Amino acid sequence: MIINRALHDLEAILKSIDVIKTGRLYLNGSVGKRYEAILSEDIKALVLPSPEDGLSGAISLGLKILQQLPSAK
Repeated sequence: MIINRALHDLEAILKSIDVIKTGRLYLNGSVGKRYEAILSEDIKALVLPSPEDGLSGAISLGLKILQQLPSAK
């Protein structure tokens, strides 16, 4: 029951950020692989192999966000 609720919540979040429109979804780590196995078919069809590991991806995303911030002077 807990896993089904978590899966329902995850899919609701993915749909709210319009992951279907982007056409791609990257799932990292062992939890990502477990979720991928039980996702609905429309979401599962969007899963692509991750271009980098989770840490590298987090650092890249952080750098992109920092570059968008106004510089402090």
